[in-house]
Amino acid sequence: MLRESMTIIGNEQKRASLLNLARRSKLHHCLLFEGPSGIGKKNTAIWLAKILNCEEQAAEPCNRCWHCKAIDGKEHPDIIEISPDPNLKTQVISVSQARQLIKRLQTHTFRAQWRVVIFDPAETMRPATANALLKTFEEPPSFTIFILICKSAYQLITTIRSRSQRVRFVPVAEETMKEWLGKYNLGDNLPMILSLSEGCPQRALALIDGELDIWRDLRKRFVAAVTQSTSQRFAFVKSFCTEESHNWDDLMDIISTVLYDTMLFQKCQSVCYNKDMQGLIEQWSNRIMPSNLNSIFQQLDQIKMDRRLNVNARLLLDSLMTNIHAGLRG
Repeated sequence: MLRESMTIIGNEQKRASLLNLARRSKLHHCLLFEGPSGIGKKNTAIWLAKILNCEEQAAEPCNRCWHCKAIDGKEHPDIIEISPDPNLKTQVISVSQARQLIKRLQTHTFRAQWRVVIFDPAETMRPATANALLKTFEEPPSFTIFILICKSAYQLITTIRSRSQRVRFVPVAEETMKEWLGKYNLGDNLPMILSLSEGCPQRALALIDGELDIWRDLRKRFVAAVTQSTSQRFAFVKSFCTEESHNWDDLMDIISTVLYDTMLFQKCQSVCYNKDMQGLIEQWSNRIMPSNLNSIFQQLDQIKMDRRLNVNARLLLDSLMTNIHAGLRG
């Protein structure tokens, strides 16, 4: 990943408000950072941990003091990051992790003025995990701040949301993104990276750092497979689900953007995301009925919910590919 991955652009008013509250010791003890992936929520959480503990107490972290350097190196004993339990096959924050955290919070901080606990992604908390932490979120130890990072607050149980203060992160304006990305000399790739990143700086950096090529390759394989025979489609699904399940979100994004462009072309002969394959988008727009497109979009929404419930990915993808293939046949 590019070294600039810790850079934060956009959402300046959010950080200014957080800074103001931090300096007046008025921060809510449980903050809920919500917004699209790659928009800078995690970086802002790290930034806030520095703001709360930086020895210079300035408008920005000094990045030179012991606290700033320890936080950057992920070595600060009082800045705790909770991610899905590595001991489980499913991507969840477990009850065991919650119990370990509660025990850890009973000890004094090492050197920090403020202990910061970051849950990322918070939506992977099991309901039992969230319930185990409710009392801690409601009555935290002194000088302890919790930051829950998620795409949408509604992915968390109501009792967690009610104990948190929501901070909504919005996409960075296109002109700001374009100016910021200008220094990378992206050439013909700039429009595509702008559209695919959707105002999310970290997503743009990932695309620059090689993911755009991976994304294009996966898109090519999907387009080829979905128009082929049943056996070839199933072979793609089997290969993808056994070897590349970590690219699930990428594949769902690819399918969504290709279908969205198809719908857009039907309405106004325009392409938003896949400008480099406009010819194929035009072909699809002439072959698939709008009613079939709507049905597939509804299926995509359902798949997102089913995946959170750990429904078998291969079954979901088999069904989706079959329906897209049938739609393209009219």
